[in-house]
Amino acid sequence: MAKTVNLQIDQGETWRWSFQWAAPDPASTAVVPLPPIPYVVLGGIAALQVREKYGSEVLLELSEFTGITLGVDGAVTIEFTDEQTDAMGATAIANRPRLKAKYDLEIEFTDGDRKRVCEGEITLSPNITRTVIL
Repeated sequence: MAKTVNLQIDQGETWRWSFQWAAPDPASTAVVPLPPIPYVVLGGIAALQVREKYGSEVLLELSEFTGITLGVDGAVTIEFTDEQTDAMGATAIANRPRLKAKYDLEIEFTDGDRKRVCEGEITLSPNITRTVIL
């Protein structure tokens, strides 16, 4: 079962999240649990979608070529650009920003098995500043 991880993102910011995806050792019978075993994700195919609610249009889509990095020992990094987080909060009504969205992340392993890694709600904090002049 996918882990529920709710995210808080400021609209218009570059946002990164890195974590190690690992599972408990199923053979462990020790009183003190053994360290988790990392999933082998390197070489897999990753997909993440953000939607306002289940079944609605896709607001943002990432893959291992566009914002998701899969590394050794179960390392996963997700990066939203400032343009993506800005668009994620935009709605058709200019003065009513989107404050919530849903997401999930799936990885297909090199053997063809697919697993949903995590899912949850994104809480967006709307930005006031629209253009930065340097």
